Amino acid sequence: MITTLAAQVAIAVENQRLLHVVEGERERLSSILASLPAGVLVLDPLTYKPLQYNDQIEHLLVVRLTAINRFDPATYRIFRSGTDALYPLESLPIYSVANTKALVASDDISVMMEDGSTVDLLMNAVPILNDDGSISAIVAAFQDISALRNLERTLETNLRETVALYENDPRAGRSRRSRGSAGSGARSACDPGCQRSLRPAAR
Repeated sequence: MITTLAAQVAIAVENQRLLHVVEGERERLSSILASLPAGVLVLDPLTYKPLQYNDQIEHLLVVRLTAINRFDPATYRIFRSGTDALYPLESLPIYSVANTKALVASDDISVMMEDGSTVDLLMNAVPILNDDGSISAIVAAFQDISALRNLERTLETNLRETVALYENDPRAGRSRRSRGSAGSGARSACDPGCQRSLRPAAR
């Protein structure tokens, strides 16, 4: 009897020790996540519910994460950039990694804010694999790329306006025609001389 009791106590002590180790690792991971500039989210690979995350991800999504809600586009208002369509679930990197078991990235993600504005995001997702190849967790990193997208849109708009201005400017048309006429005349005037210059030299 005492032997059985001693064994049970030993198991309980070991479990307590492991619990302390796990809690210590969890706190260390939380500290690391908090120090990162990007929004980071750790998900359960089966339920896709948050296991851990930092403050930056809540700032980017403008919503409070809980371990109750599954991470999906509808819940967190995640759209495909430039459209009013929710991002396809199967194409979202955190779901794609279940099939690829490798890094998946997407830069065409937008989050709808409460005021109707959008934030453009780059999402990278990678699985954490067990020794047997199964996925133990999914880690996703989110980065705000709105400034880059705005710059791209501005450059595209300026290019379109410049091309339209050039095409609609009558002076540009006359200039093209003038250059064409001048080039033709130059060739015509030069033709006789050119032909003479191409005659074989006298031996």
